[in-house]
Amino acid sequence: MRVTDLYRRSGKKLRVGKSAILVNQLPYDRVRVYERQASDCGVTVILFNSLDVACIWLGIDSQTARKELEKLRASISHMV
Repeated sequence: MRVTDLYRRSGKKLRVGKSAILVNQLPYDRVRVYERQASDCGVTVILFNSLDVACIWLGIDSQTARKELEKLRASISHMV
């Protein structure tokens, strides 16, 4: 299931107003498709190449975001 499918299925129950995606050049085109699909569901998505800038836009602490991303990476590496 794709994230945008969750947006569509949840209707007005989902309270995601904006989403930041960190990208490099490789997946850029695929992420642009997601950006358009999420926009159709009322979610503002901005593509960033800097975690610090993305955190400022989201209004969250970049150090906390870094720690959470490290945890996520560690959990994913155990799955592979």
